[in-house]
Amino acid sequence: MIAALARVLALRSPRERVLLALLALGALPVAFVALVALPLIDARAAARADLTAAQAVRDWYAARQGEIAALPRPGAPPPQSARPRWALAGSSCA
Repeated sequence: MIAALARVLALRSPRERVLLALLALGALPVAFVALVALPLIDARAAARADLTAAQAVRDWYAARQGEIAALPRPGAPPPQSARPRWALAGSSCA
């Protein structure tokens, strides 16, 4: 493999060899950025968005739990402050 590459490069002029080297040295970083770094950056951004959404759902759920805890229990008598203080006309409730 290396011998074949050496034969191909031996047929090229020094200027072409330098240009091929620059192409290879420039293509490797660009390929790394395009194939590795950018997908990782996108995945990290998506993970942060998912985390933010999950925290919002958690906070919403905690708020609803507080509201549910404040509701009266089924079958339990209503608190004294919730009973009406008026009576129908003609009733004998005290």
